[in-house]
Amino acid sequence: MSLNNNSKSGKSVHSYVLRRVFPIIMGVFVLLGLAGAIGIQSTEYFELSKTHEAVLSETTRRVFDNAIESAVTQAQALAAAGSVQEFAREAERITKTGVVPSGLIQGQVALLRDFLNAINRQQANYVAVRYVMRAGLIWSEVTNYGGVQATNPNFQAGVRAGTAALQQSLTLPQGSANIEQAVFQLDGADESPVPVLRFSTPVSEGGGSDVTLGVIQLDVAAEPIADLTGTLLAQEFDDPAGRRLIIVNDRGQYLIDTSAPDLSFFSGLGTGQSVSLAITEPTLDRLLRSNPGDLLMNSEGESLLSVHSVTLSDVPNTSWRVILIDSAGLVPGPFNPLALAALAGSVLTGLVVVLLIGVILQRTLRPLETASAVAQQLAAGKINPGEALSQLNPMGELFQAFDQISQRMSRLTEELSAHADRNARNLEIAARISRQTATLSDIDSLMNRTINLICDEYGFYHAQVFMVDEIGLNAVLLYSRGETGAKLLAQGHKIPVGSRSVIGSVTAAGKPVIVNDTERAAAHVSNPLLPDTRAELGLPLQIGDRVIGALDIQSTAPDAFREDEINTFQLLADQMAIALHNARLLNQSQQRIAQIDTLNRQLTRVAWEETQEKIGLAGDYRYDLMEVQPVTGED
Repeated sequence: MSLNNNSKSGKSVHSYVLRRVFPIIMGVFVLLGLAGAIGIQSTEYFELSKTHEAVLSETTRRVFDNAIESAVTQAQALAAAGSVQEFAREAERITKTGVVPSGLIQGQVALLRDFLNAINRQQANYVAVRYVMRAGLIWSEVTNYGGVQATNPNFQAGVRAGTAALQQSLTLPQGSANIEQAVFQLDGADESPVPVLRFSTPVSEGGGSDVTLGVIQLDVAAEPIADLTGTLLAQEFDDPAGRRLIIVNDRGQYLIDTSAPDLSFFSGLGTGQSVSLAITEPTLDRLLRSNPGDLLMNSEGESLLSVHSVTLSDVPNTSWRVILIDSAGLVPGPFNPLALAALAGSVLTGLVVVLLIGVILQRTLRPLETASAVAQQLAAGKINPGEALSQLNPMGELFQAFDQISQRMSRLTEELSAHADRNARNLEIAARISRQTATLSDIDSLMNRTINLICDEYGFYHAQVFMVDEIGLNAVLLYSRGETGAKLLAQGHKIPVGSRSVIGSVTAAGKPVIVNDTERAAAHVSNPLLPDTRAELGLPLQIGDRVIGALDIQSTAPDAFREDEINTFQLLADQMAIALHNARLLNQSQQRIAQIDTLNRQLTRVAWEETQEKIGLAGDYRYDLMEVQPVTGED
């Protein structure tokens, strides 16, 4: 019989599954896309923060640790030089006495030589070195202007270097320095002024004195220092458009600004009109003043800003802020193209996966259409089950597998039911044995009745009871079933405790032992009087932790005993152990009572005889429960 396919049914199952799978799959891929986009943005943000840290660190190293620290060290070395201190003392003496010392010229020559040596070591950077007296007048100067070095030993009476920075330098501790921004221009020169950083260091009179006589000023060209930052950004950080590096001092004065490579912010210094952040960028100035420490990736409008504070131990009056600013074009935004591409790619992948799953479901669920039709015809009685299964290939194989599983489950259910019935029967038999033996007071009758009931009710071949002797050496047969048992008892049958046998193992370990195949088990020792034994169960008779004997049960059928039935038989064994123990205690008590009674009789007789001899009692006496009276002949 052929079947008509119902495509509508197949499509409905396919659509039903797909409608529930689609949102789950798309949701997963959207979440993956969002996670990827967030991860990309986080990675870019992290990489940008590492770049900020690297730029600030490298700028600090090149500008301050190298260039500026080197100039501070040079100025300190010149201020501590013996020639400079000697000239300072001679110049101070002239100021006080008006008399020119004889060693002035020689000292000035040594001072100018030291100045020239310092200039020659840094010709590309050092512009001028001078000695400035305490009054602010320059006396002795070496310049390096336009590639030409010039020495001026004269007292420049019309030139004053007296600035606020100079006065501040005069009050510094020895070995310290002051740094100010300035412009340098040689008198009468046609070239433009040179922006410089002026390093001022106090000069003492020497000999450990703290008295300051003047100041050494070292002018260092600002342009090479600014070039360091430009080279740094270009060579090591690709100098992207929109990135700006600034260095300002604590007064907001510019030292470096990569957006003004011509150093135009130095131009006002010659006229006393200093350019500062407070004037040019008040918002940035307020941010720096409200955050005196370091900043990393701080949002400022659409830009990101990082700040590193720098102080030099030998320059106590000035600190600097290294500022890196990335404009909006360098800042990872919420619509990062790469992140959006990751999200779109994830969504597209989800759609492709759903499409593939739809195709697979359509092919996989197609047999359900046939199964539905077969089930309907089978329910209507139009085909028989065998014919239905033959038409459901490969679904027929699936249904056959389910049918086999169902049959297997039915068999397991039957086995479990039979097992439960057997356990219930075993417990009922054990209870009946207990009830029948509970009325017996004689221990021998109780034991014999119990082993007979065990064999009769359970259908076992033989049962017997062993007791461990007083020294715990042997398990002695005490009760045994039938004529065979009588023969074994007559032989005085016993088994050594701990021997390689069922009873030997049970009495030694105090645990049940099962042998379900006596022909193969080494623990079973065959007995010629019990030739048909094929399975044996040994159960310990225990009082507390002490083993007093064993219950031995034997069967003619292999595999007659099951592990899950041991508890039932152990219950009988425990009751028998208690009965035997109580009987043993009763017997011992009766023996002791008889011994005590015999001993009392003997002691009474001896005491009476001794009393007769001592007080001379003679004849017989009668006791009428009131008094003792001698018996006369009349009585």
